[in-house]
Amino acid sequence: MGRHVIFGLTKASVIIALFLAPCCDALTDNDDELAKTILPVSAETTDEALKLERGDAVDEIRLALTKLKRYIQSLTAAKEKVAPLKPVDGLPWPKVRVNATVSIMSVLGVDDAQQTVRTSVFLRLHWRDEALRWNVSQYNGLKFVELPVTSLWTPNVLVCNSVETQVNLFEMVPSVIVDSEGWVHAALSLVVDTMCKMDLTMYPYDEQFCPVVFFSQSKYIIWNVADDRLGESVAASLSYGNEWDLLETRAEVFHVKEYDEDGPMIMMRLQRKTTFYTVCLVTPMTLTSFMNTLVFLVPLQSGEKVSFLVTIFVSTSVFVSYFTTMMPRGLDSFPATIKLLICVMMESLLSLFATIIILRRFHQEQASSIRQGHQGETNRPSRESTRLSSAPGAPTSQFCCRGNPRAYVVNDTSQEFKPEEKAANKKEADVSGEGRQKSFRLTSHWLDRICFWVACVGNTTFLLAIILCTLSNSEYKKADAGF
Repeated sequence: MGRHVIFGLTKASVIIALFLAPCCDALTDNDDELAKTILPVSAETTDEALKLERGDAVDEIRLALTKLKRYIQSLTAAKEKVAPLKPVDGLPWPKVRVNATVSIMSVLGVDDAQQTVRTSVFLRLHWRDEALRWNVSQYNGLKFVELPVTSLWTPNVLVCNSVETQVNLFEMVPSVIVDSEGWVHAALSLVVDTMCKMDLTMYPYDEQFCPVVFFSQSKYIIWNVADDRLGESVAASLSYGNEWDLLETRAEVFHVKEYDEDGPMIMMRLQRKTTFYTVCLVTPMTLTSFMNTLVFLVPLQSGEKVSFLVTIFVSTSVFVSYFTTMMPRGLDSFPATIKLLICVMMESLLSLFATIIILRRFHQEQASSIRQGHQGETNRPSRESTRLSSAPGAPTSQFCCRGNPRAYVVNDTSQEFKPEEKAANKKEADVSGEGRQKSFRLTSHWLDRICFWVACVGNTTFLLAIILCTLSNSEYKKADAGF
């Protein structure tokens, strides 16, 4: 009985081994394929797990951020928009200390007639509200949070010297940044048109000092103002060609003693680019000024002196129309270019007067020489009368010359001059007549030369005086501005 059981088990095991042998061979042959199919599945599951973990981390951060915003907005200081007042040494009442950094990004334009400046300003404000602090560890390590401007207190800041309607600058800012220490950070980038009292004495070689003044209606603010060097570096990289160069800026606190109020102010030092004005304005006016002197080199016989001066005088009307459109109506002092224009017009007027006098003298000389020629021809005796008077035995009484309506008187021989006296009188008459003729002929010529040199010296002196006066005035203005 036991033998039959053992034999049956052995037979069954052999049969099972025969059936399983092909399957084992197939498994050994396809190990690589199985590995290739199994490994990617495990990698995909790992990535999915990482994504799930990261998603969970992001969700945690979002939840922490939402929780932090709700916490800050639930604070009484944020709800009621209470100013973070603190006691200040030396003052009887508490104040808020606001730090401001101001920079000018670029000068977009300057209107000389309206005396306004259009600038791009970057203003950053920082103040501390200790009620807005939080523990970083409780909010998943969050150190900063962005909140709407309407959810907490902000200072009321205006542009004091703006030409447009005054509005609170924080109305143009959507949000502020709050850190875990309670510091509130606000950044304002705006384009403003501000008033600027300009000194156009050196126009177009002028420098202007124009402020942008900020003002707050909050009586309990102490301003700490500084230059924003970061903004200046950005402005230098983003600057583009325009009519003005921004040479220097200075940020300070603008204080009004009458109202005991102050605010941040930035003073700009602007310099006009002069290449265009030198080529198109100053050079033509200077050449026109020197052309007035050339009228005295035009020949008197040409008859073109007056027309030459009239042409120059009419050309100055172009400059007059230009200054009419460019200059403001309420000038405190005349610009150097207007002085130059007045010099050109006065020189044209004086040259016209001098030319008229010279031409009158020239025509008088011409008329005098013509009269002398007619008188000489009239008083000269005819050949027949000369022949009769020189004949021997001719009467010495009066007789009329032929062809002469006037009587020609011949004195007796007893009243004739001696040969020596006749020669001396004739020589004296010739010398006096020649000198008189020479002086009449050269008077207008030398007047032209004298007026030419006087005009050259006067023109040069006036131009140098204008240059020296404008340079001295510019140094005084620069010292007054504090640069």
